[in-house]
Amino acid sequence: MSDEGPILVTGVNGYLGARAAEAVLKAGYSVRGTVRKVDAGQKTKDALVALGYDASRIELVEVPDISPEGAFDKAVVGCSAILHVAAPITDIFVLAPPDVVRVATEATTRIVDSAIKYAGPELRSIVLMSSSAALFDIPPVPARYDENNWAENSYKAVMTPEILEKIDPAHRPLMAYAAAKLHSEREFWKKRDEVAAAGGDHAKISFTAIQATWFFGPPVVPWPSAKALPYSASWLTRVLAGEDPAAARMMAGTLPSEAAIDVRDVARVLVWAALNPDKADGERFLCSAGAGGSQAVADILDRVSKTGEVPELSGYVVKNKGTPGKGYGPDYSLKTDEPALEFDGSKVVKATGVDYIPFEQSVLDTVKFALPVVTQS
Repeated sequence: MSDEGPILVTGVNGYLGARAAEAVLKAGYSVRGTVRKVDAGQKTKDALVALGYDASRIELVEVPDISPEGAFDKAVVGCSAILHVAAPITDIFVLAPPDVVRVATEATTRIVDSAIKYAGPELRSIVLMSSSAALFDIPPVPARYDENNWAENSYKAVMTPEILEKIDPAHRPLMAYAAAKLHSEREFWKKRDEVAAAGGDHAKISFTAIQATWFFGPPVVPWPSAKALPYSASWLTRVLAGEDPAAARMMAGTLPSEAAIDVRDVARVLVWAALNPDKADGERFLCSAGAGGSQAVADILDRVSKTGEVPELSGYVVKNKGTPGKGYGPDYSLKTDEPALEFDGSKVVKATGVDYIPFEQSVLDTVKFALPVVTQS
């Protein structure tokens, strides 16, 4: 076990936050997690304890609002690293798009400010959870994207009333999310430049940003109902519920994006970046693995439900098989003649020396948790 200070995970009760906390504990560190209400975080703590981790190494800190100045002042004290995972996911459906950008950006810049002022000499790394939405514009342009790409128009569209009012209201939440991720990350890198320019010990702190495509994978805390299923994995859960794979594709109304990544891989990379500042400082790392998408899910479920190799799928019948084999290759990579978004997640595999969890394993691990609540709905 490490005798260094705890690693702070913001939004520890979230889908990714809980997995990040698990990865911290697995690495031998204590975790301090922020939550809007301690009661919400207790379920995550209980689940981690049930997995065999010591309760004394899991601390919860209540931060009701992540955007005000000083919100993280107490939470950062004594931390050896910070994983800023919390994001205004629910806010994108409630707040006006410009306010979504404001909240996300203020939370990002202010946790850096709090860290510089109050974390103390043990702090060595700050890792921001960005998004692949910071890489491409909306509507998206068919291309192969990696860490060198930056979106341009989402922020301008959200912050310009004349442009925003012309955007279909149904598309505004996604646009707001993309703009928030884009602007937050840009401001994060500006903060790094400011800290470096100020000199002193703080200039040695590592700054890293992680982008990721659609999350899926098993949760730490089992989903209690179909309403709790994450939007990022809906391309899988909708097929599981019987929808046409073509209709279940993410962003089906624009340019479908099939790239996905296991949430456990993202959590592992977050912690790796925090613990390897010599390799991660100043870097962006895109996490993106299989791109088989909803059609591959239907094909996997159809095959596995017949073999009996997954007991949870015994008796399950795929209601809508779509077009078997369409859109992906034998390794679940993208294979299509249609315009598409492609993502290159190879940089972080080379940097960490660890490959991603196989796509089929991620699908089946997710299904084991999602099937009970899908069939109840």
